[in-house]
Formats: sequence, C-alpha cells, structure tokens
Amino acid sequence: MADGIGVLICVMVFFLPIGLLLAAVILRGGVSLANKCLPRLSERTTGDWDEDEDEDDYERPVRRRAAALIPEPGVGKAMGIVFTNFIIGVIASIPISVAMGVGLGNMNGGQGDPVMSLLASLVQLPIGFLIAAGIRAGMLPTSFARACLVVLFEYLIVLVIGLVIAVPLGVLALLLSR
Repeated sequence: MADGIGVLICVMVFFLPIGLLLAAVILRGGVSLANKCLPRLSERTTGDWDEDEDEDDYERPVRRRAAALIPEPGVGKAMGIVFTNFIIGVIASIPISVAMGVGLGNMNGGQGDPVMSLLASLVQLPIGFLIAAGIRAGMLPTSFARACLVVLFEYLIVLVIGLVIAVPLGVLALLLSR
C-alpha cells in the first residue's frame, strides 16, 4: 500500500507537470497552425456605390471584417485546458470501456481482449475529439469549428512526434534482432 502511495506522489509531483507542459506546447502549436489556415482580417476593400453619387468621384472604402484569429493561450492557461480535457475525457471514457468489457481492471480476470481494447479505442477517438473541441471552444474565445481545426492540428502534431520517435526505434529494434 505504501509503495502505491509513493508512486502516486511521484507521478503527481514530477510526471503530471511535465506531461501537462508538453501537452500545453502541443496545444499552442495547434492554435498557431490553425491560425495560419484561417483568413486574415482584410484591409480596405471597395464597396458599392450609392445611387445618387457620381461614380467618377471616388470609390468608397468599406472595412470588411473577417473573423478574428484564435488567441494563443499562455502556458498556464493551456495547461489548464489540457488538464480539464484529461479529466473530462477520462470520465467520458469509463462508461465506454466498461460497456465493452475492457475497463476498470479488465473484469474478466485481468486479461483483456486486445481486439475489444482496440475497438474501444476506436470508439473513444471521435468522442475524445469532440470533447476536446468542445473544451477548446469553451475555454478559448473561438467557435466550435475552429476548435475542431485546432484539435485536428494537435492530433497531427502528436502523430508526427510519434512517427519521429517510433520509426528510429523500430529500425533499431530490427537491427538488434538480427
């Protein structure tokens, strides 16, 4: 029992802040990439002419307002967003895992079916995406569609990081197995 408490304290003190910091950096990267895809505020463009004015006089400048960019959260706020997303994601995934028989310590003797675990993960992926987008839309001043774009870029960043780490490790494992 004491070993379990010690492990929990180590996780809370060391690994949780580091994990939150890494996830916050990925969130900020997702916001930055999403902002590069969004249209910028346009400068002055010409508008329609009034009926009673002479067309030769001038073109009337009109400010057209495109939607503003998503403000990039500070590191602390980004860590709060990621932590909130983690808590709500865990709460939402528990019923799915239990319903598919893969949650809460694998109730069938500790050995879970790998196919059901994979299926549960595939079910939880779009649900987690929607939860993450909803949290970002609620905690950042942005729309749900733009929050979906941010989450999409976050997933892509994590995928690239995973490939950058997994491919060299796979090659190394292949070379060492010979």
